[in-house]
Amino acid sequence: MYEEKEYNFNWVSLFIKVVIFVVFILLAVWLISRITFKNEDEINATFSDNLQTMKNVALEYFDGKNLPENDGDKVKLTLRQMIDMGLVSAFTSDGESCDTEDSYAEAEKTDDYYTIKVNLKCGDKEDYIYTTLGTKDCEDCDNVIGDIDTTDDNDDDDSAAADNSNDKVAATDDKNDNSSTNTNSSNNSSSSNNNSNNTNNKGKKIYYEYAKLVTGTRKVSYNTYCKIEYKDYYSIPYVSDTSSKSMDYTLRLMNLPSNISNVSISKKNGLRTYSDFSNAYNRNEDDLKMLNDNANANTSSLGGSVSRFQNSSLKATDNGGSNFSFSLSSPYKSGYYYYVRVNMSIRNTSGVTPFYDSYLKRNIYFVPIHFQVEYTNRSNCYETSTNEVKSGYSLVGTKTKNETYTYVDNNQTKWSTATSLDGYKATGNSEWR
Repeated sequence: MYEEKEYNFNWVSLFIKVVIFVVFILLAVWLISRITFKNEDEINATFSDNLQTMKNVALEYFDGKNLPENDGDKVKLTLRQMIDMGLVSAFTSDGESCDTEDSYAEAEKTDDYYTIKVNLKCGDKEDYIYTTLGTKDCEDCDNVIGDIDTTDDNDDDDSAAADNSNDKVAATDDKNDNSSTNTNSSNNSSSSNNNSNNTNNKGKKIYYEYAKLVTGTRKVSYNTYCKIEYKDYYSIPYVSDTSSKSMDYTLRLMNLPSNISNVSISKKNGLRTYSDFSNAYNRNEDDLKMLNDNANANTSSLGGSVSRFQNSSLKATDNGGSNFSFSLSSPYKSGYYYYVRVNMSIRNTSGVTPFYDSYLKRNIYFVPIHFQVEYTNRSNCYETSTNEVKSGYSLVGTKTKNETYTYVDNNQTKWSTATSLDGYKATGNSEWR
């Protein structure tokens, strides 16, 4: 016989455990959110307190002094200037130093009162507040000149919260995150120094020293450099097997730029290699015009054969050669064109196969030469006052120009309460008067 056993599942115990687990999760989420929001609130409170501190300093600084004189004029006081004058210590917010240039107080004169903008930027956080300053007759002004009360404008709750914060107006020169006591001590010391400075300078204005900006004239030499360029020419006259042993002719150099100078022959040679003959055969026939009674050979009758052209050409080198020698005059200009005179001296036709020209109806020998013309292209130039020369350019001229420039004359100085002065540059010196 089988004995039946009963298994009872405790649903009540399981329900209690689930409830406890859910409550634990909710409590953890609530605690984390409270901590996060508390930190964010403290950061915002610190930022607001620092902004209010700058406002109080600005009101005291502009209280009946250091104010712009004319409508639309502005006077700016940066956080850096506040720190340098001992009015405040450096600010931090959420561990980041506040920008000492983009954080500022600026007073602008409008009719019979002054609008003061106070801007604070710390890392990615930036905010500003406006307040107005005027006489007792200004009904809409927030503050009265000569009756400035720099007591913190925050209500009692905000003041209490501010007193509990250890990160307010912390001096960056004395960073010590391990002890709130040290931070408070540093703040108290800074506050004491600021109060002392404010007391000593009360009723005075801060003056800045400026040096005059003077415009002078000086002579500057400029060199003009133009591009050196090259052009290759191939001349292909011909002689018959009964022709004279010497030949003179003149070539007109075509297709050169119109505005050139320093034209010369950079190199010359007879043709030796297959590549030389190929370049000559495929030359631009419009590049050269042969004068006198001579004429270039009609190579089209060769049927495109560079080899036949090479086999029927006399050979020469720069210093003479096996079949002929030649010389070139320096290029010279006449009218709109440059010209080159050519002198050839035929020595022999040894090793050269004559070519029967069906148009001339006789055997001929080609006498090809190559020369390169170098020139300065005055349409491709640049001007510089330095000695740096680009590769492939040559000097074509120098000229002197009178140029104006501005320099600081430290012998001509001026003191002013303005934070900037047209025609002057700040020297960095300042003093209370």
